[in-house]
Amino acid sequence: MNPNPNLNIILTVDLKKFRIRVHKKTLRALGDPPAIQLMFDPERKAILLIAAHSSTAFGQEEKVVFDKPGHDGSFQLYSMALIQKMQAIVPSLENKTTYCLFGRLIASLHAAYFPLDPFTGIKTNEAKQYANHH
Repeated sequence: MNPNPNLNIILTVDLKKFRIRVHKKTLRALGDPPAIQLMFDPERKAILLIAAHSSTAFGQEEKVVFDKPGHDGSFQLYSMALIQKMQAIVPSLENKTTYCLFGRLIASLHAAYFPLDPFTGIKTNEAKQYANHH
């Protein structure tokens, strides 16, 4: 087992497909939840992922499906509006680029926290490989 669980807390933001991808290692660190909540805080410039094991007062959860054919264990959320809001608060983000965010586990909340700065640019075809090797 990895002595530093935060090395596995990764998500990618794809500005070409308007996709946020939560990688398998991040989901595992959150306890392989049946659903997750994604919260975006533009003032703090951060994303918070919460493992939603039941319906909560925060609102909408997204179901995580692990057994789809061809599924690699990651979770993908497509939202043009959310990606455009990120670009508005982090103007250095380039269109049609994929970025990697490194987060930290907040075990007491069953959550992962991702500051939007710094973004690490990666080539689109490297995004999946990057998460598998880091």
